[in-house]
Amino acid sequence: MTNTKEHNLKNRLIIFSPAGDSTVAEWEQTDEAAVEIARGVFEQAKKEGFAAVTPTPAGARAVDRFSPELTETFLLRPIAGG
Repeated sequence: MTNTKEHNLKNRLIIFSPAGDSTVAEWEQTDEAAVEIARGVFEQAKKEGFAAVTPTPAGARAVDRFSPELTETFLLRPIAGG
């Protein structure tokens, strides 16, 4: 999926969960307040051990830093070992 103004899509931060996926932040790149909220959610999730990925034509790539330009960023909960 690409983010184009013609389709008026918002960028999204999504948590993958066994109970279902949840969009935890949406923003447009021109909305500085929404971008900062999304950045805060992303940074808190990373502190809690979440992994982040974004879709690519070849599959997905890891995301280490919040990038408001990405159309979709997926947060993956840490796997509990045992």
